[in-house]
Amino acid sequence: DFSLFESKQSIVAYAEDARGLRKGAPVLFAGVRWGKVESVVPDIERPRAERVRVGITLDQPIVLFGDHVVRIESASVLGGVQLSIDPGSRETGSVDLAAPLQAPARPTCSPPSESWWMRTVSRFGTRSQASSRSWRA
Repeated sequence: DFSLFESKQSIVAYAEDARGLRKGAPVLFAGVRWGKVESVVPDIERPRAERVRVGITLDQPIVLFGDHVVRIESASVLGGVQLSIDPGSRETGSVDLAAPLQAPARPTCSPPSESWWMRTVSRFGTRSQASSRSWRA
């Protein structure tokens, strides 16, 4: 991913728990894919809220504001984890990105309930029923 014309930005975030985040996971900025996770390293010597150091490379520089939010969250109901950055609002003033960011200690979304899975699976029927259907747009 090297280009002479791009100005990438590297930042660091800390979290209490990586919740399955891995190197190469997407980083979303305001809901747009904007970079990737470069490293996820545990460090039990740091305070509990900072036990995992996440290195992030962004495709373009960003500006964050005082009420920004960094989350480690599920990428989809099918699995995967991503890091999401909400830039916050201009009224709260900009943040120095030389200082590490902080991801919340608690998950921001719950996995789907068992009843949700059962309803979803029942909509598709059995494997033989699903394969015999014709799917047209």
